[in-house]
Amino acid sequence: PKEANAAAGVASPRAASSAAWRWLWKKKVFGHWRRGAHLALRERHREEHQHQLTRSQNSVLELQENLGRLHDRRVDTDALLVSERARCQRLEKELALCQEQVKDLQRTLKEAF
Repeated sequence: PKEANAAAGVASPRAASSAAWRWLWKKKVFGHWRRGAHLALRERHREEHQHQLTRSQNSVLELQENLGRLHDRRVDTDALLVSERARCQRLEKELALCQEQVKDLQRTLKEAF
């Protein structure tokens, strides 16, 4: 009977059961492989995002440091500007006094001649 079934292209119940189990086993193995590949891909993306986040955080820290230095420079520049304005005002006052002296000297010179 087995030979007749095999010749007729009909698998024995045991062979069909074995093929079904192999199919289920392959499906299970393939499912685990897919799940593993999916988890590996997810981990790689997580690592890439973590690396990008770290780089962005480092860039933010660097920008904050640069901003602090620029703020200090601006404060120094503002202080220098204030002192230069004060010096300019003193020089303008001195210039006005010198112009008055020149006018007095010119009047005195005119009176002398």
